[in-house]
Amino acid sequence: MISNGVRHVLLTGVVLLCACQRDYDFHTDILYEALRGQYQVQVEARGVVRSGHDISERPNAYVTFSPPGPRDLSLPPETVMIEVAQRESRLYFGNEFLADDAGREQYAEVLSRLMTRYRYPVDPDEIEELVLIIEGALAGPKGTHVEGQTRLFKVVSRTS
Repeated sequence: MISNGVRHVLLTGVVLLCACQRDYDFHTDILYEALRGQYQVQVEARGVVRSGHDISERPNAYVTFSPPGPRDLSLPPETVMIEVAQRESRLYFGNEFLADDAGREQYAEVLSRLMTRYRYPVDPDEIEELVLIIEGALAGPKGTHVEGQTRLFKVVSRTS
């Protein structure tokens, strides 16, 4: 005879095992503040994590840069949204075309160009970390950088 306690544990295990075998949609919306550049960047990522996988394979994100509060700047940065997509482990930044063998260094160059175009301060260390933040959000909930996992960005808010 199986006791009620053991039966409950076994049933819970079966339910959890079945739940892990399904695709699931994710939608993460996280707002960061660049500690050096003093701008905000919102990363809103969506995708599907397939059954048996840890990360998403074809996610999209909207990365929105917003200027800091009012300053004495003659021409403050513009608020700008960039669509980022991941296909076959490769990132696409809006209409920016990259070589087939592009990696983090090229992604950082694209972000630097875009940020310069819209008058945001470009700090190489922040850009390097921002690439990691975007890649993480595109991976899904397990990859999203939260408080304590960033050096140069403060997590302002998060919705999952």
